Amino acid sequence: MNYTPETLDRLAAEYALGTLRGRARARFEALCEHIAVAATARDAWEERLAALVLRTRSVTPAASTWLAIVSALHIGADPVLAFPAQRVRRPLWQQFAVAASLAILAGTLGWFMAQQEGRGPALTAVVSDAAGRPLWRVAASSDMRRLQITVLGGEAIADDRSLELWALPRDGAAPVSLGLVPRAAALSVALLEPQRAALLGADKVAVSLEPRGGSPTGAPTGPVLHVADVTRG
Repeated sequence: MNYTPETLDRLAAEYALGTLRGRARARFEALCEHIAVAATARDAWEERLAALVLRTRSVTPAASTWLAIVSALHIGADPVLAFPAQRVRRPLWQQFAVAASLAILAGTLGWFMAQQEGRGPALTAVVSDAAGRPLWRVAASSDMRRLQITVLGGEAIADDRSLELWALPRDGAAPVSLGLVPRAAALSVALLEPQRAALLGADKVAVSLEPRGGSPTGAPTGPVLHVADVTRG
């Protein structure tokens, strides 16, 4: 199976939250031993969630509030969760599951509220073809933690190929992958620290043609099809 940066980031989030269990959890742990990007994503998510747990003050909610939280998170009929006054100390990753799920919900709402209040993206780029027709819009959130790639026109490619987006640092450093370009609609992905740094230091982004699932080397291997300027603010 080809593991794209987006897939690895999603698995890392589920791993840190504790929702990745059984054989899937064991497979991801094995991936982290052999794929540096997977280990980096896992460490980044665990760091984020550990900081969240440390900042979270312990509060025992009213019974009705707790049941509403359990229902919203689809946790199910867990007697330990249903009666917080009787609960025992749970492993740290299970504490992550509740606290981080609420944080993700709050972060998602915050993204949309920020856009409504006029806090636009930190930077954008519109990738166009040689005739000037827009193909994709790339936008980083105001806090540089998420990247949204929206298909405006798109480009047809063979089923065994993928299009990959790269940040091109202005200092001439090596391109840094920002993930695969969606074939339709839009894709929102979390940016890892190396990706944020590369994008902050970039004045252009590029799209290359790669084997399905993305570059196997961490650098562009196919032809660079499009290059676009980055606009800040």
